[in-house]
Amino acid sequence: MLEKSDEFGENKMSKYFILIFVVFGLLVMLGVAKEKISRPLPIDNQQMKLPDSQHTKSVLVELFTSEGCSSCPPADKVLEELSTEQPIANTEIIVLSEHVDYWNRLGWQDPYSLNEFSLRQDTYAQAFGNTSVYTPQMVINGQHELVGSDKQKALGLIDRNVDRSTYDVKLSYKENTKSSLEIAIDISKLPLASNKTNSNTSDINDVMLAIAEDKLQSSVIR
Repeated sequence: MLEKSDEFGENKMSKYFILIFVVFGLLVMLGVAKEKISRPLPIDNQQMKLPDSQHTKSVLVELFTSEGCSSCPPADKVLEELSTEQPIANTEIIVLSEHVDYWNRLGWQDPYSLNEFSLRQDTYAQAFGNTSVYTPQMVINGQHELVGSDKQKALGLIDRNVDRSTYDVKLSYKENTKSSLEIAIDISKLPLASNKTNSNTSDINDVMLAIAEDKLQSSVIR
């Protein structure tokens, strides 16, 4: 485990990286939707509905990592295994690898790093009462954090969080053009979170849509 320091090491990058976070309205910031959107095939502008997953629950696993962190490759491997093996019955493990940018100052520029990921990790640190941030850090469903290479602990926390997703999320989409997609989100059974900073709105939630790519590779040469 490495905290912010001048230590530098080589590392293979994780198989999974998020590229964009788009925030619009509904769902708690640290929550996760129960279904993912895959790239659709051409559907001649007809509206399609994604199948319900009544017997499958989802758990979000975030990994804060970096190509400049010598302790991160084992954690990157654990994240890949959680995604490919899906080891817990009736549970979909959704993984996001978020590359922080504070290691870039040592010389190696991680091409997948974003300051937004570093800021998100800082927000988690405040929520968990941590005085500093470190890599590799894994966060389960926005509720628990651990060293990302500890697979057995991660499995235990994932299993404990399966039944906490009490809300239902249904997604439907319509392809307007080859590069344009219209998405409808229907959320039910969602407890609202009080917002004390806005006197005009008593209850607000946020939906965070992560557009992700996988199987990306790069060569870390130094």
